[in-house]
Amino acid sequence: MFDLPAPMLSVLSIFLPLFFSQPSYINFLELFQGHILCKTHTTFSDVLAYI
Repeated sequence: MFDLPAPMLSVLSIFLPLFFSQPSYINFLELFQGHILCKTHTTFSDVLAYI
């Protein structure tokens, strides 16, 4: 599902209790991955283009 390395996912899983539900956490991971892949400006629409 995600191409993030296991150590990075383990660090991000610390933030799981901050989200209201599992789908919100999945959306967070997708946006985080898009932010990493975005090489230019990191606007919200640019991040969504990489997802």
